[in-house]
Amino acid sequence: MFVKQLTHLIKHELSLEMKQKHFISSIVLYIVSTIFVCSLSFTEIAETKIWNALFWIIILFSLTNAISKSFINENSDKQLFLYTLMNPRVLILSKIIYNLLLSIFLVILSFIIFNFFIQSDGLENINYG
Repeated sequence: MFVKQLTHLIKHELSLEMKQKHFISSIVLYIVSTIFVCSLSFTEIAETKIWNALFWIIILFSLTNAISKSFINENSDKQLFLYTLMNPRVLILSKIIYNLLLSIFLVILSFIIFNFFIQSDGLENINYG
């Protein structure tokens, strides 16, 4: 029962996200534009530590916006209704799993875009660790 509710809620979160495609598009646009502006602005940076810091700052801000949206859209009446229908642990765990999947997607996308723009500047050996 626990797993069934969990998978149903994760699917529900995904379906809500597909209904509001403008939000994920705005996060992707933010990531692409920020990385593009950084690659144009900081062309003379040769230290990988600075590129690593820029990469993690971009990820931090994009994930903060993405994850906070998941909790802002919930109103108290809907939450109360869901808590009466399902176990609150399942609700919280489903949000955590959904946001983890969204975070993994955005980090991988950021890495690919960052790698594309930064390698075009001749910095092929950047260590992202």
